[in-house]
Amino acid sequence: MIDFSLIQLVLTALIVAISAVALIRGRRTIKEKSGKYYAIFTVAAILLSTVSIDKYYRNSLERDKVRLNGIKLLEIKNDTSKFKIEDRKLAIDSLRMQNAELLKILENIKKKEFVIGEQNEIKTEIQQKIKINKIEIGNIEKYNNSLGNEQIYKWKGVTIEGTPTSFLFNCPQKSDADSIDIKLKFVDDGFISKIAYIYISFSKIKSENEQISLFDQMYQPQKGVNGFRLQNFLKSDKKVKLDVGYILKSENNKKYPRFERIECRNY
Repeated sequence: MIDFSLIQLVLTALIVAISAVALIRGRRTIKEKSGKYYAIFTVAAILLSTVSIDKYYRNSLERDKVRLNGIKLLEIKNDTSKFKIEDRKLAIDSLRMQNAELLKILENIKKKEFVIGEQNEIKTEIQQKIKINKIEIGNIEKYNNSLGNEQIYKWKGVTIEGTPTSFLFNCPQKSDADSIDIKLKFVDDGFISKIAYIYISFSKIKSENEQISLFDQMYQPQKGVNGFRLQNFLKSDKKVKLDVGYILKSENNKKYPRFERIECRNY
């Protein structure tokens, strides 16, 4: 499809009209000066009006671009390390408000296209942002709620025995991203009723017998996929390990509860 703006259409129409008049009149000339001036003023007025309208709409397009860039710069909390119900609602509401604003910008741009021509690049950019926001809303709705860590401080340590087969989990691939997505799924959803909480921790390894806690958090287990977005401690150039697993309700009040977990390392 040919991309015509209003100013191009008007200029083309004037050229066609003038050519048609010249063809009809042949070599006849307008003798009356008023007629000459009237024709000149008419053409000038049409051109000036068209240029003014074109400039106004292009300035309006620039304002739409500024609004779009402002939305793209907004940061929505997506680190679920302390994600509670109110955080989830706030993040989802913010993304939905973004999409509502993006749809308004998109409609404004479509209305301008007859004047300034098609704007496929920015329309595609807006549509992609709306799509990404919708995916993000879906992810946030599925994230697990975080719980208080009070129980952790009552432990003297944890007991680790082998590798559990009760849930499916793949260690995250090495990445330089600031955050990582962690997902696990229990083989039997009926087993979830026996779990006190899912426990995730990052530790920096100083030696074979010494490690420093970087992060630990308990989460409420849920059926289906259990999802978390956390700070990516694994991108550190230090030796860091990630433990993902669960504590059973029967183990919860022990001094050394059994921690069924899968370990991941960045070294």
